[in-house]
Amino acid sequence: MKSFFFVSGDVDYHVESESRKLSPGDVIIVPSGKFHFAVCNLSQPYERYVLKFPDKILPGFLVDFIKNCSSFYSDMMKYHLDFSTLDDFYSQFKSEEEIYALFIGELIKFLIYLSKEGQKSFTTTRQNDIIKKVIDYIDKHLNENITLESLCEHFYFSKSYLSNCFKKYMNTPIMQYVRSKKIIIAHRMIMNGMKKTLVAEQLGFENYSTFYRDYRKIIGLSKKNKLKNR
Repeated sequence: MKSFFFVSGDVDYHVESESRKLSPGDVIIVPSGKFHFAVCNLSQPYERYVLKFPDKILPGFLVDFIKNCSSFYSDMMKYHLDFSTLDDFYSQFKSEEEIYALFIGELIKFLIYLSKEGQKSFTTTRQNDIIKKVIDYIDKHLNENITLESLCEHFYFSKSYLSNCFKKYMNTPIMQYVRSKKIIIAHRMIMNGMKKTLVAEQLGFENYSTFYRDYRKIIGLSKKNKLKNR
């Protein structure tokens, strides 16, 4: 999961099929597995706070809130002090354990406050209806062998139209998006102890070598998460 607090810049931010031109004080919440990216005007400085954190450090009610909330909140400048406090932790404390505990405390406090803001705090965002339908379909069929052909057949689009439309809006090729979504879920399943071969089978990979190659490219391999052949 990630949380962004926007300070300044000329930025359009995308989370799946939603997008918004950011204003100072905007907050973006990105649940695990959601595709997101920024389109920046590099002639202006892009300043923001970025918090990355695993689901497991949060109470269950906050995990549910993040999974079901809108991605964008506007006019949250009152939380700027909370985020700037995080900078102070590194100058005031030397122990990584102390800094980590303080970080979690501030993060949970911020998310609780945000969850109480109510619908009035959700911003109006732009959304591409075609891309939303395609993404919703992909999310519901990640356990199948999704191909460009099967998507075009389902939506009655030509390959060139769907490919160009998706890449233009999402800034990534559609089949790369599908593979990334599958691998993110696969990584979570593997970290929870499921066998790699079973994960590959459940997520619709035609063979283990294809799964292994995609996993290595997207997640990367370290001594800690290195995949074996079986």
